[in-house]
Amino acid sequence: MDYTIHNDVLTLGLKKKGGELGSIKNANGVEFLWQGNSEYWGGQAPILFPICGVLRNGQATIGDGQVTKMSRHGIVRKRDFDVTEWGEDFITFSLTSDDTMYDAYPYHFKLTTTYSLDGNSITIHHRITNLEGIVMPYFIGGHPAFNCPLYGDEGYDDYYVQFEKKEHVNAPYLDMETGLVQADKRRPVLDDNDTVRLHHDLFTTDSIVLDTLQSRKAALYSDKNGKVLEIAFPDAKYVLLWSSANGGDFIAIEPWTGLATGTDESDVFEEKHNCQFIEPGKTVTYTYTITIFK
Repeated sequence: MDYTIHNDVLTLGLKKKGGELGSIKNANGVEFLWQGNSEYWGGQAPILFPICGVLRNGQATIGDGQVTKMSRHGIVRKRDFDVTEWGEDFITFSLTSDDTMYDAYPYHFKLTTTYSLDGNSITIHHRITNLEGIVMPYFIGGHPAFNCPLYGDEGYDDYYVQFEKKEHVNAPYLDMETGLVQADKRRPVLDDNDTVRLHHDLFTTDSIVLDTLQSRKAALYSDKNGKVLEIAFPDAKYVLLWSSANGGDFIAIEPWTGLATGTDESDVFEEKHNCQFIEPGKTVTYTYTITIFK
C-alpha cells in the first residue's frame, strides 16, 4: 500500500493509482476488502468516473456534437492521484484532468476523494469540480468488493445481502458480450422481501442490477457470524451486486449514479438515465459509508 490511515478500530491501506482503497482491517487483523486475485478479478475498489459500466461501442455523442470514447468505468481508475491532505485517520486524493483524459472526455475537471475514519465507519466523499465554462455531464460510482467468506468455517452460501426495506425488483440482464443493460429482459430478484442470498450461480450472467431500489442501505450478513458490514449510499440511485462468473470469493456492493447504456437509450450521453450535470465552476459531492461490524 502507498498510504495508511487508522484509528483504534480500523486500519485502511490506500493506493495512489486510482486513489482507491486497498485494505480494510479490523483491530484483530481480519481483512475485509478483496485483495485482487487476477484469476477472478484483479480490482478491489475502483472509482468509476465519468461513466459507470459501458457506453454502446465504447462511445457516445456529448456536448455540442463532440464524441466521447471511453472503455468500461471511465478514465480515472488507472490514473495516479496526488495526496493533498493526510492525517492519522483521513486522507484526500486529488486528480485534475490532463490532455489525454480530455481527448476521451472533452471536459476539464478536478476529482478529489477523501477517506475518513470515525469509529468503525469509513466515509468516502467524492468531490467533482467543473473547470469548464460550460455545463458538464457525468456519472460517478463506487465498486468496493469484500472478501466472502471472511472466516475459515464459512462458505459463500452462508452469506446474504439485506436491504433496509422490503423491495420489488426485477433486475435487467446485462449483455455478456457488450455489457449493455437489456431493458426488456429482466429476472425477479426481490419480491416483497429485503434479502438476496448469495451463491455463485447468481453471477454467471454478470451483475445483478438493482435499478428500482428504494433502500439507501445494504448490509452483508453471515449465517454463522451475524452482521459483517453495512454500506449506506444516500446519493446513489442504483446498486449493483457482483462477483466473478468463475466463482471468486468476494461480493462487490456498488453504489452508482448511472448505469451502462441500455437498449432503451440513445447514444447521446446527456440522454442517459439519471445523467448528472455540474454548472461551470461549481463543485458537487457524493458520499457513501462503509461500516464494519465484526
